[in-house]
Amino acid sequence: MQLEEYRTNENSILRMEEITKRFVSVIALNKVNFELRKGEVHGIVGENGAGKSTLIKILSGMYRDYEGKIYINGIEKNIFSPRHSIQEGISVIFQEFNLVPDLTVSENVFLGDELIKSRFLGLLDYNQMRRKTKELFDNYNLSISPEVKVKRLGIAQAQIVEIIKALRKNSRIIVMDEPTAALTMKEAGALFETIKDLKEKGISIIFISHRLEEIFEVCDRVTVLKDGKVEFIGGIQTINYEQLIEKMIGKEITEFKPTSHSIEGNELLRVENLYSQRLKNISFTLRTNEVLGIIGRTGSGRTQLLRTIFGAQKIERGRILLDGIQVNITSPKDAIARGIGFLTEDRKNLGLILLMTIAENITLAILRLLSNFFIVNHKKVIGVSVDKIEELKIKTTGAEQRVVYLSGGNQQKVILARWLCSNSNILLFDEPTRGIDVATKFEIYRIIDKLREKGKGIIISSSDLDEVFRICDRVIILQQGKIVHISEKSKAIRSELLSYVVGNKS
Repeated sequence: MQLEEYRTNENSILRMEEITKRFVSVIALNKVNFELRKGEVHGIVGENGAGKSTLIKILSGMYRDYEGKIYINGIEKNIFSPRHSIQEGISVIFQEFNLVPDLTVSENVFLGDELIKSRFLGLLDYNQMRRKTKELFDNYNLSISPEVKVKRLGIAQAQIVEIIKALRKNSRIIVMDEPTAALTMKEAGALFETIKDLKEKGISIIFISHRLEEIFEVCDRVTVLKDGKVEFIGGIQTINYEQLIEKMIGKEITEFKPTSHSIEGNELLRVENLYSQRLKNISFTLRTNEVLGIIGRTGSGRTQLLRTIFGAQKIERGRILLDGIQVNITSPKDAIARGIGFLTEDRKNLGLILLMTIAENITLAILRLLSNFFIVNHKKVIGVSVDKIEELKIKTTGAEQRVVYLSGGNQQKVILARWLCSNSNILLFDEPTRGIDVATKFEIYRIIDKLREKGKGIIISSSDLDEVFRICDRVIILQQGKIVHISEKSKAIRSELLSYVVGNKS
């Protein structure tokens, strides 16, 4: 799109022209042009580090020292603070919600702009705030009680509260940053319906997501950022999935296709009549050269199942057999010693020690093998880590860089490297590609496929049905802690599996 089109399009509600942002010697954004039209859902995509977050932080008033111009409804604006951005009708809903858990929904909706009952006595008009909050929810056909505390809401409901907060402030532009990252498929579907309602009422939405299928589902146009520059702007119907990926990564892609193989291998793992917290009578097997998928709604027990196998959650009843021999796994240490690795969904809090180096994080599970008389051999630690950094193509300044400074995709690769070092035969992956860019996602798929070729047994818990169909051999569906269906992928029908997931079948 040429710059002149920004100036002449009468439907523009927002134009950002020639936006440039520097961090010392690094140019994060280089003459970026972006336009948002009234009642439009406009997607922004790009790999990690492409400049998406920087652009949004400029729009939200978090970054003030930038070059270029911003126009809202055709009038040039110098957005100098988050409060000013809100005053100009812009609200940003980040992945980390800006809600106070111990306050009610209505108190959060009016937070910082409370209605006063008596200024002399300093009393707030709680009844009026509850009434106005309910009116807003009713206006958008949403059913959340204004009186419930936010801490009792699910993630999807908390997100709706953030949207209502924005609408109460008369925001005409809402930015959604990875809005479905922690949602189930059913919750994401409900959010998309809300987005359609907002669009019909003339609200303009900037939609940022790593899940490209969502971009095609809800967006009218899409802007691709690459290395701080605009690579593509156009209608969503003018580009297909593969072309969009190629614009993002700057080269042609070869669609990931698992290697053809037989899963009639040796039995690695057998779970029999397993009961633990949220799990009821779970039984299944895992073989060499197999990738077994587990899907289900939030609360179905997917994560609990992996944590129980890994010894992080207590078994109440039932048994686990490895290579046909019953084992007693009471802790992650037991699991690691028996060749089981676990890539957690919460990589930042549970999977990594962020202030430690890449080398230290990679070798955590094998320190005893790299030590002499309880003294760690630093040279061996670095040597092992450098090999894995090269093998997994981890983008870093070196093995001694701290993990906190890596992108999400590269942090995920560090955890993968840890379990590759440990020579684990059974690998448990909980949401292995959540929150990472599409290019890194395909890299991780290829790594998983190579592990399968080496005879590993892999269990993947995922909320992404496309991901499960792409890489798994069989699929287990959980509902409320129980297995309700097991299917070979080749015989599975997506719509049927989805019916099980959302609870229409049991």
